[in-house]
This record gives sequence, C-alpha cells and structure tokens, in this order.
Amino acid sequence: MDTVWQRYNSFISRILQSVPLNWRINPNYITLSRVFLVCLALFAFPGINPWIALFTAAAAFTLTDYLDGACARAWSKATIGGKLLDPIIDKTSLLWFLLFLYMQSIIPRVLLLSILFSEMLIIIITIYWVHESWIKANSTDNPFNYFLVLLDKKIRIQPAGKLKIVMYCMSFATLALAGATDNSNLADIGLIFSIFGVFFTLVSIPKYLNPPD
Repeated sequence: MDTVWQRYNSFISRILQSVPLNWRINPNYITLSRVFLVCLALFAFPGINPWIALFTAAAAFTLTDYLDGACARAWSKATIGGKLLDPIIDKTSLLWFLLFLYMQSIIPRVLLLSILFSEMLIIIITIYWVHESWIKANSTDNPFNYFLVLLDKKIRIQPAGKLKIVMYCMSFATLALAGATDNSNLADIGLIFSIFGVFFTLVSIPKYLNPPD
C-alpha cells in the first residue's frame, strides 16, 4: 500500500513540476483559500440545496488540503510556517463544517460536542507549546525563526491527525450524498466516519503531549 501511495505521489509530483515557473503560486495561498472556499460553499448561497453546498465544501477542502502540500514538495517551497499554518486552517474549516451541520440538524449534538471537545484538547496543548517555545526563543538573536523551529518540533503533524482529516472529509461527503439520495443507511456511515475522526484525534494526543526535544 505504501508503495502504491509513493508511486501516486511521485506521479502527481512530476505533473506539478511541469507547471511553468510563472504559474507557481505560493502553496500557502492554496492553504488559506481552503477556509474561504469552505465558508463560501456553505454559507454564501442560502438558497442552494444544502447537500450540494456540503458536498462542494467537502470537495474544496479535500482538494486544497492535498494540493498545498503536494505543490510545496514538488516546487521546493515547503516552509515551517506553511506546515504550522495548515492545521490552523484545517481546524477553522472544521468549525465551519460543524456550524453548518448543526444549523441543518444533520449531526447529533453528542457527536458535535465530542468533536469540539477533542479538538479543544489539541488546541489547549498547542497553546501550551506555543507559550513554551516563545519563552525559549525570546532569548535568542532571531526569536521568530527560532520560535518556528521549536514549534515545528513540538507540534509535528501526526499520522493519526492526517487520518482524522481523511475521516472527516469522507464523513462530510457521505452525509451530503446521503441527504441528496435520502438514504438513512448512508447517513449512518457518514456519522461513523466522524466518530472515527474523533477517535484518531484522541489517538494523536499522547504524541502532542510528549513531543521529541
């Protein structure tokens, strides 16, 4: 499976490397576009079918979440700042999704609170490491750059964290298809994907609590 994934990434990388230099935008712009595209799809057109809005937002989230990292690697534009920006945008976009799902009465309140609680734990841990890293970096000659280096070590993206994003993307897309087809069984599957998202978030917490020095 890893070999297939590596070949796929290599294939995509070769395609992206063929993009002319003057067309290569900063991958951070792709990351930032995620939160605006999700918000636009979910809330900008109140009269649109909510299932279409949800599916469009899920597609925009998935596409930009993959492309920003793929472009950064293919174009040698990966930065610590970009790596730190990505999870912030992911969490902000997730909040947009949760707000929409709650407003449309698509997600049970217990599951909504479970997702919020698990994400709040990650945010609290992150704030702690931000504070600790800034204190250490503040005594150096170049505090901001050293701060980014320290923070990158403390809150590295965990495999479970990436699996969480995959689970939520699959959940939102499945819920949209379930609503469009009025399929309650499919809706249950969508909610199960969200439960797995919570599970993988909780699995990633010990790694955040005990990062490498």
